Amino acid sequence: MTQNERHEQILRRLAITRQVLVKDLAREFEVTEDCIRKDLTALEKQGQLRRIHGGAVSVRSNFHIMKARDRVIENVEEKTAMARKALSLMEPGSLVFLGISSTTLQLARLMIQENIDVTVVTNMTQILDLFAADENRQVLFIGGQLNKGRDGFVGGLAQRQIREFNFAVSFMGAVGVNLDKDAVMTYNVEDGLTKKAVMESSRRTVLFAESSKFNQDGAFIFAHVSDFDVLITGDSSTQRQAAAELTEVL
Repeated sequence: MTQNERHEQILRRLAITRQVLVKDLAREFEVTEDCIRKDLTALEKQGQLRRIHGGAVSVRSNFHIMKARDRVIENVEEKTAMARKALSLMEPGSLVFLGISSTTLQLARLMIQENIDVTVVTNMTQILDLFAADENRQVLFIGGQLNKGRDGFVGGLAQRQIREFNFAVSFMGAVGVNLDKDAVMTYNVEDGLTKKAVMESSRRTVLFAESSKFNQDGAFIFAHVSDFDVLITGDSSTQRQAAAELTEVL
């Protein structure tokens, strides 16, 4: 087993158990304990785990609000792959909600490229801009309290409009996902309550969570992972197995 393979296996184990011991890993991988300590030190330097006496534990980071224009250029390959999986979840002619998320923005681009025949409802200004230039799809926009950093509308007015709809499927992102607590988090209350309104107005709900989101925390828990019908994450995510115990994972 190569060093990279050991690192991947260690992270997979941490995703499930949240803690690993040097002696157990050395026995399992048939290497010395000193070798495992070096592996853990290297992964700690990458921010992937935190060393403790005799082993390591998984790490979580507190989320700091990042502007939408900065988020869209992060993890583009993973987000595009996730968005492509979502295309199969749309029925032709159906009503689809796309929430405020850099991954739903990627999904919107793919929908235009693939000429997906649905009616789109969104509260994200960048998604509106994309579909406004597309003559093949009808788009409905949710207004309300504009959060300029998030490039979208939230709040009581937005929630009242959302509750008038019956979405076939809704797609949304999250600031952080904690599988131990079965918790899906966002950055503030207004955004969380708006997401709740979308879920209550949807026959099927889909959560996008790239790999990094499983190690981040937000300020407001708006749902359980198990509340979603489908969770879409990256193929290389070490959390896929743990998430599959709570909901369907693509």
